[in-house]
Amino acid sequence: MAKLNLYQTLKYLSYATTGGLGVIVISKFYLRRHFEAYGYYKKTIKITGENAVVKKLLGEPIEFGKLDLGDVANFFATPEKAFFSIGVWGPSDSGALTSYCERSPNGVRTETEDSGEEADDGWEVMRIELRVKKLKDKRLIVFRRPEADLEYVNTFRDSVHQLQK
Repeated sequence: MAKLNLYQTLKYLSYATTGGLGVIVISKFYLRRHFEAYGYYKKTIKITGENAVVKKLLGEPIEFGKLDLGDVANFFATPEKAFFSIGVWGPSDSGALTSYCERSPNGVRTETEDSGEEADDGWEVMRIELRVKKLKDKRLIVFRRPEADLEYVNTFRDSVHQLQK
């Protein structure tokens, strides 16, 4: 077997590095799209986009940022619970949208045969909060189920850790 000279070694190393980075970028893009297809993300975006107060604060059209799957402080999901925080902006203002969601015990991810669209996958939005730059020390409760009070928010991550044990 012939020895590789320095030029060939660097050439193959650059191929491997480029290929590895390509796999990482494609994987991150695929995973983000996968999570954005779940009901908890779609329902949060829909509820927020239809809220009259949000439209007034941010202006129209409202744009939503992307999930950062590597940011554990702003995104995590288990089969039973999900939490995420994304950027949101419009012509008038911008801020952060935070959503707390739970999945019903019999919620199963399925696709309808006719259209290929997902049927309801059992996710329920429990609470959506919006913080905007103009009102720095305030948060707007965009949507809240009665059981999703402040105590629910404060113990949300603890309950997830209990589920994982």
